[in-house]
Amino acid sequence: MYYSQEINNIIMENTLYYFIKKIGTQIILSLCLTLSAVHLSTGNPLAEQASPEITGELRLWHNITISFTGPATSETAQPNPFTDYRLDVTFKNGDKTYVVPGYYAADGNAAQTSATRGSQWKVHFAPDATGTWTYRASFRKGNNVAVADDALSGASAGYFNGASGSFEVSATNKTGRDHRAKGMLRYVGKHHLRFAGTREYFIKGG
Repeated sequence: MYYSQEINNIIMENTLYYFIKKIGTQIILSLCLTLSAVHLSTGNPLAEQASPEITGELRLWHNITISFTGPATSETAQPNPFTDYRLDVTFKNGDKTYVVPGYYAADGNAAQTSATRGSQWKVHFAPDATGTWTYRASFRKGNNVAVADDALSGASAGYFNGASGSFEVSATNKTGRDHRAKGMLRYVGKHHLRFAGTREYFIKGG
C-alpha cells in the first residue's frame, strides 16, 4: 500500500518513539532493581530491618538480652565478625548511663546448635534500677575496629546502626538464696564483694 511521504514520516516517528519509550522503561526498571539489590546486600541504612528482639525477665538485676539482625557472615569470614565489626549499646535511665559491648552470635542459638554462621548479634544487660530504660545501638565496621580505643573508629556498618528503643523494668521477684534478690556483686575496695541491692557482703564458706 502506498502512503504519501508525510504519512510515512509520521509512521516512522511514532514507531521510533514507541521503541525508545519501551526500551527506556526497561532500562530504568533494570537499573532500579540492580540498585535495590546492591542496597540490600551492602547493609544500606535505608533498607528495611527487623526490629531488635528483647528477651529475658524485665526485672531489676535480671539478665536482659537484645538481639539484632545484621550481616550474614561466619566465624571465619573476612572481614571477621569478631574483630572487624563493633557493637556497643548505650543504656540510659535517669542519670545512669552504661555502654555495653555486644558480640556476634551466629544463628542466635549457637550454644545448642553449634552454628558457625548466621546474622544474629546480641548484647546482655542487667539493669540496676527500675523504671524506663532506653537503648541505642552503635554498629561499626573496619579493620580491628572491635579492639580500637575510639568507639567511633571505622565506619557505620549499616543494618541496625542507630537502632533505639525502650523497655520498662520492675522490681525483682526473687527471694531466698537467689542472688537476684540481692543485686549483683561489686568490688567496693574491701576484702569481700558486696551485693549492690542489699549491700550485704558475700562471704563464701566451704
